[in-house]
Amino acid sequence: MDEQLKKELMETFLRFKRIKISILHKNDGSKRDLSFIETVLLKKISEGDIDRFSDFEEEFHVSKSAVSQTLGALEEKGYIIRELDKTNRRKRLLSLTPKGCKTVAAIDKEVEAYFAGVIQRFGENDTRLLMSLFNRFAKIVEENNEV
Repeated sequence: MDEQLKKELMETFLRFKRIKISILHKNDGSKRDLSFIETVLLKKISEGDIDRFSDFEEEFHVSKSAVSQTLGALEEKGYIIRELDKTNRRKRLLSLTPKGCKTVAAIDKEVEAYFAGVIQRFGENDTRLLMSLFNRFAKIVEENNEV
């Protein structure tokens, strides 16, 4: 097998890992007090898209304890409220605080503008091709990790 190709692939992996998505920064350039996973979880809560944490765990490859810690951090930072469901005491209800609502609205605008700019510069066809190839590639890597 081509040694140079393996080396370039490893360097590309590292480059992807270093890419920072700008949603972690505010429009004024200051850093948000949210991690990427906190941001995604906050968005999912705002959409009412968190019925079962196992779905989130599988989708983002994080443990149940990591989800619980993330929720705790979001609550501590004042973005969400966790309450017991009065009809099912084993279930927790999640809702956004006013700070959480305001942050999600700002992030929505920033994410829209960010990805629109990326797609505009890269092109719609190349973006679709990249996603298709990357998803195919990710599946192979994930299957290799299971072996």
